[in-house]
Amino acid sequence: MIIHNTTYSILPEIENRWVKWMQREHIPQIKTLPGVVNCRFLKLMTKIEGDEVTYALQTEIDNLPASEAFLQEHSPVRQHQMKQLFPGQVLYFETVLKIVSE
Repeated sequence: MIIHNTTYSILPEIENRWVKWMQREHIPQIKTLPGVVNCRFLKLMTKIEGDEVTYALQTEIDNLPASEAFLQEHSPVRQHQMKQLFPGQVLYFETVLKIVSE
């Protein structure tokens, strides 16, 4: 199992609107992609420097080829859409993890 983790740092003034968009549009779209097994949407509870609010989206993907397709084909489209809706208000970085044990 592969986990595609995206960590988002957002401005507090857009938090409610952004979270609704994530829950109503972004995550449901991701759940329809090939190989996607599950999505977890999390809020970072540890306060970090700055006023931004931090969230993470962990997308479980069942195989490496589907994960690579997700990164190359689907993720850029979704992130572009976010940049159009929330210009300059959301920073993010992506990491890919492999489950070693549970």
